[in-house]
Amino acid sequence: NIKSTTIKAVVSTQSTGVATDKTQLVQQAVSELPSHQPKVAAQHLNSCVSQFQDLTPKVSKYVYDNGQEYKMICLNGTIPMPYRGATYNIPVNIWLHADYPTQAPIVLVTPTRDMQIKPSKIVDNNGRVYLPYLHEWKPSAGHDLISLVNILCMEFSSSPPLFARSATAAPARPKPTYNQGYPGYTPNNPPGIGWNVSNPGGNRPPQQQQPPTTSGFGQATMAREDTQVIILNSMISKVEEDLRKRYQSFVSRYEAEMNALRQQEQELLAGTEQIADILEKVEIEKTKIRETIELFKSKDGELREFLSQHEKQT
Repeated sequence: NIKSTTIKAVVSTQSTGVATDKTQLVQQAVSELPSHQPKVAAQHLNSCVSQFQDLTPKVSKYVYDNGQEYKMICLNGTIPMPYRGATYNIPVNIWLHADYPTQAPIVLVTPTRDMQIKPSKIVDNNGRVYLPYLHEWKPSAGHDLISLVNILCMEFSSSPPLFARSATAAPARPKPTYNQGYPGYTPNNPPGIGWNVSNPGGNRPPQQQQPPTTSGFGQATMAREDTQVIILNSMISKVEEDLRKRYQSFVSRYEAEMNALRQQEQELLAGTEQIADILEKVEIEKTKIRETIELFKSKDGELREFLSQHEKQT
């Protein structure tokens, strides 16, 4: 029990030290590269590195395809990817513009020498990641770094962006480039960043399956499997697009109804204020009328008394 308590205390102290170091790195990065919203940027960075401790903030240069360089804050490291009962660490760079969170981050998968990018509908040949979450980035809707990284983990788990190079595999044929027209990036990986498999079994990352060269049956089987996967992915994309359109339609209709209700509420409030003003004026007029009636009664009594005295004299 004493040994267990001591180990827990050491681990807790180390975790606290790592968190403190990361916080200092965040403050250093934000101060070195002034952000338009430094408090928000620092808060989002601290929350992200606190949950994903393999990510480290730094200031570096991001190079676009046209050669232009910009200093940005970069979250460099790995994020966990559960895949077929094991957990793999995917090396990534997440770049933040100076006007973050107004502008969406740039996400890049950065393979090491023993890895290769696997292009898909969300990752292009250069490792640039494209997600609806990034395309529809809206800080007012609660979009932030920690949510982005969680979504990346789920998306990569469904479609791994990297696979391990096979030492005996023949050179792969060129693959089509996805999402052409977006700025690319030449990754600059720090030494030591790799899969770093977290499960004790030390599983290797997903291998790119090579079709047998002597079996036509094996090639046909893999072709059918690839066709089924393509059809399935197409159906999933269609369903996702349909759900997205329905959701946007629902949100638009809901916002229109809410705007109409707000306008009616404002009109009702304005009408209520007008009615209150009218009632107040009516009360004032009623008070004046009562005072006038009392005055008339008083004068009528005086007049009657005067007439009565005059009749007696005559």
